[in-house]
Amino acid sequence: MKELPLVSVIIPTYNSSAFVADAIRSAINQDYEPKEIIVVDDGSTDSTLEILKCFDNREQIRVVTQVNAGAGAARNRGLKHAKGTYIAFLDSDDFWVPGKLRLQIEYLEEKPKVGAVSSKWLLWHSDAGGRFLLPEIFPVNKPFSTVPEDSGWIYTRLLLECRLLTSTLVLRRSVMEQVGGFDEELARGQDYDYWLRLSRVSEIHKLDRELVLYRIHADNIAVKYPNVNYELTVVQKSVSRWGLTGPEGKTVPKNELQRHLGELCFSFGYWHWKRGTFRIAHGAFRQSLQYRPHHWKSWIYFGVSGLRSLVTRHEAVAVLAIQR
Repeated sequence: MKELPLVSVIIPTYNSSAFVADAIRSAINQDYEPKEIIVVDDGSTDSTLEILKCFDNREQIRVVTQVNAGAGAARNRGLKHAKGTYIAFLDSDDFWVPGKLRLQIEYLEEKPKVGAVSSKWLLWHSDAGGRFLLPEIFPVNKPFSTVPEDSGWIYTRLLLECRLLTSTLVLRRSVMEQVGGFDEELARGQDYDYWLRLSRVSEIHKLDRELVLYRIHADNIAVKYPNVNYELTVVQKSVSRWGLTGPEGKTVPKNELQRHLGELCFSFGYWHWKRGTFRIAHGAFRQSLQYRPHHWKSWIYFGVSGLRSLVTRHEAVAVLAIQR
């Protein structure tokens, strides 16, 4: 009987005491062996480390700690410790459906030319009492299919949308070594940047099954915008490096990319508009117009945010003058 390959499961965590135990248990309870689970604590200041101590004495689990340096650095730390033939990622507030790992490893074993496999996921919301109740989960068994539009050489698809969720990905170690580590200079979007780089060296397939519960909560980084449009930065960086054509020869029409970049700028500006950070919003709407000069909403918000930014600045100067 063929010996099953080792899988390294990397779980970065930071101040995730409310959820990290669920994530670890969902990895432990996978019906696939052998596996090693590497939890990297990124300088948590809550009770996360106390919770991790309950797992650290188990043979298949290793807890690694580091000074806070971000999710990219935490995943890279985990990669340095990983010994597996395959690498799987799981964020500390997400949850793996039973059978996920087995299904994906079987797929990769059957498809030696595929470097990584992802899956669909379900958004996991709390109930009225703030509890995250497990939904009805159907057994993960064959037969299964892939999502055609998200499977293959998907660089050009990724340029127009990040269609992968970190907690769904399993990749070959050999492919990971070609791609390298996560970009630690990116405070956000390190995963998006990584998938784009991965899509240049290998096919990525997506299974047509919901294998991950993606938890939606107040501290979820996906529901917050930083002061830098990192998603825009990642796409611009990729286009500058590789252009609009994928390894298989397919090309993204320039007007589609321009429209997408304009949408990224507008969404970023609109969020800051609602937040009241008008100076950042004004800059984002200006940038949106560079990509979509005929977009009338960008023109309106560009003008109004500029006025609001000036008013806010004058009000701040007036307050300082009174205080002096």
